[in-house]
Amino acid sequence: MLVNASVATFALRKHLRAPGSEGATTEAPVPWTVVLVHLALLAGVVLLAHHPAAFLGLFLMFLGFTQAYERHRSPLIIKEALLVAFFLAGLVVLGGLQGWWLQPIVSSLEPLALFFGALGLTAVIANAPNPAGFAILRGNFEDESIHPLGLFIAAMPPTITAIIAFRML
Repeated sequence: MLVNASVATFALRKHLRAPGSEGATTEAPVPWTVVLVHLALLAGVVLLAHHPAAFLGLFLMFLGFTQAYERHRSPLIIKEALLVAFFLAGLVVLGGLQGWWLQPIVSSLEPLALFFGALGLTAVIANAPNPAGFAILRGNFEDESIHPLGLFIAAMPPTITAIIAFRML
C-alpha cells in the first residue's frame, strides 16, 4: 500500500496543489467544533457498526448536523453514496446465498489458483466505476465518462504491486 500510494503521489504530483497555490480555494477554515463533531460521529459509527439502531441514529444525527451547518461543508452526494451502499448490501445479503455452489469450487482449488481467483474477483469489484467517486471527479474526465480500458490499464500497476507483495509475504 505504501509503495502504491508513493508511486501515485509522485506520478500525480503536478495535480496536487499546496494551499495558497494557483486554483486553491479561499474558503474560510472549518471551525474546530464542526471537525470535532464529525470525528465523534465517525468514531461512533465505527464503534457501533454492528448495532443497526444506534448506527442509524448516528447517521441521522450526522445528516441533521450537516443540514444545520451546511455553510461549513461541500454538498453531500447522498444519491451516489446510497448506490454504493445498496451494492455492498446486496453483496452481503446475496453473497451468503451463493455458498451452495461456491463453497465446493473454492474448497477444491489449490492455494495459488484460489489466490488468483480472489485477485480477479477483487480487481473487478474494487476497480469498477464507483458512483460516489465518479460524481466527485466527473468534470476531470474527457466527455465526463470513464473508459473501461483506461480504467483497466490504470489499475494494472497497483494490482501487480499487490500481487508481488502478497506472493513475497
